[in-house]
Amino acid sequence: MMNHTRFGLLSALSALALTAATPAQAVTLVKQSDGSAYSGNVTASLSSMTLVLNSILRNVTCNQSSMSAIALSNGSDVDVTAASFTYDGGACLNSDSGTTALTAVAPWSNGSFTLNTLTLMGVKVKTAGSGLTCYWKGGGTGGSIALAVSNGPTDLEARAISVKLIKDTGSDFLCPSSGTMTGTYVLRTSAGEALRVQ
Repeated sequence: MMNHTRFGLLSALSALALTAATPAQAVTLVKQSDGSAYSGNVTASLSSMTLVLNSILRNVTCNQSSMSAIALSNGSDVDVTAASFTYDGGACLNSDSGTTALTAVAPWSNGSFTLNTLTLMGVKVKTAGSGLTCYWKGGGTGGSIALAVSNGPTDLEARAISVKLIKDTGSDFLCPSSGTMTGTYVLRTSAGEALRVQ
């Protein structure tokens, strides 16, 4: 019985050591054209019909949005340097039949990505319209938001699926305590080349 117990313990320890030695799954951002690793400037363009910021007070809808970022091919760093949100080139529409200006308070630094998730850190946006100015930050740790990443048929996509934003300092008293943002972006190099993660 003692020998069987010792053998079982050794087997368990060996399996544990093997598991601990297995490195985390690596990820690489590459160009679709030739499969070469890509580090550098990345643009994100809204591909869904709308980007919607929902809150208990009012909803804000934009049909144009873009982001400029710098990314490392191994996913260890993503910095958003600028972002814009408009409706047909002007202020976004709100559910009060008015308009709301949605602007980014950038940069959003020290983000990262994996095969399935793009995490943006330090996210902060401002909404101003209908007599109310609100500041929002990402609802995760460090003001983060997480977007679902997938390799589409032609482009790399990042989807914000009811991503939580919370009220930040500087907001008017009547601003809601939280909201959600939904929209889908296509990610390409600054030269317009298609990307994928692998």
